[in-house]
Amino acid sequence: MTPELRERCRDAVQVVTSEGDVYAAGMACSFLLEGLGYRKLGRMMRLPPMRPLVEWGYRRVANNRDLFGRILFRKERPR
Repeated sequence: MTPELRERCRDAVQVVTSEGDVYAAGMACSFLLEGLGYRKLGRMMRLPPMRPLVEWGYRRVANNRDLFGRILFRKERPR
């Protein structure tokens, strides 16, 4: 990992492909979704009209990781 890439990882998730392409933030998430089998969703997220919305959404979640973690990963309470 280069020092530049390490620094960029502090700001957003990074994906480096075997071809050397680098995707960051929302575009990295779309690449990962496509690789996980959500091809249509991943491709749709990379369409030019969707990119600003995807990046905006990524920033909202990234800047509020604690809140989203508490909401999405709460433990079930015993009855």
